[in-house]
Amino acid sequence: MMDWTDRHCRAFHRTLTSRSWLYSEMVTTGAVLHGDVKRLLDFDAAEHPVALQLGGSDPADLAAAARIGEGFGYDEINLNVGCPSDRVQSGRFGACLMREPALVADCVAAMRAAVQVPVTVKCRLGVDDQDPEDSLFTLVDTCAMAVELGATFVGRSFSGDKKQLLAMLKAAIAHRGTVMLDVISPCVTFNDHEGSTKSYKYVQEHEEAVNEIGFVPSFEDISVDYDPGSTYDVEMHDGSHLRLRKIHPDYNPTSRIGAVTALMQAHEQHEVLTGVFYVDTTKPSFTDMLNMVDEPLASLPESRVRPSRQVLEQIMQKHQ
Repeated sequence: MMDWTDRHCRAFHRTLTSRSWLYSEMVTTGAVLHGDVKRLLDFDAAEHPVALQLGGSDPADLAAAARIGEGFGYDEINLNVGCPSDRVQSGRFGACLMREPALVADCVAAMRAAVQVPVTVKCRLGVDDQDPEDSLFTLVDTCAMAVELGATFVGRSFSGDKKQLLAMLKAAIAHRGTVMLDVISPCVTFNDHEGSTKSYKYVQEHEEAVNEIGFVPSFEDISVDYDPGSTYDVEMHDGSHLRLRKIHPDYNPTSRIGAVTALMQAHEQHEVLTGVFYVDTTKPSFTDMLNMVDEPLASLPESRVRPSRQVLEQIMQKHQ
């Protein structure tokens, strides 16, 4: 909080608990890049873990400021997309960025590419007349989040596009790494909302006895087949429309920044982008990172799965 969580306030907060994550006051990118950076960013080692909160909207400036913050030893860099003050909004940062999710994506992608520490975002449910269900989930795209959190195979498809979905499922199964595959399905996506008699919540609250016979209306399957790089308008069973755009054949899925930017641009154009957005075959797989063995764990002897007393004592020492 501006004018509150300075280094003196944080030092006091640290005396209250050693476990809480502390955040700095918001510091603008201009101040970091052109001001007395040591006075602004210096902190005591006792404050760890502590995050630096930045205010700005230029991806290059935010990346440079994040790099400086990491150099000072901050454990996290946080982007302010939540401050509602007029002074902040006049500088085109803070809560007003809730209206520009594509720009926020560019900023976060640039910051993530610049530093090794985690990059997070402080945001609101929405601003002014925004519908939180639209504004928040436009800002937080599940595929973009998967890219940011380290998944190495990220894609989205429409359940009616059997050709694309089958190819993506085969590629996802063959991939050695963490996969996030978002499949848009009419029967789930457009019925699972408050007020729908077909939502998960409604069914749970109005569960009928299994021996009662009900009537399920019949709908024709929705299937599509369209070329890469083109768009296709799908009419749903309830009369609503979904505009799909399939990724262009020349798209490069190895760029994290490009993946997040493409997703946010599609949101801005009210389109649902489909295809494989991001692939990284160079990182170790999930099982490699956990140092798991090829044998089934159930077949391993106790000597291999039970830590020794010495190992347990070392773990306890670390957490004292």
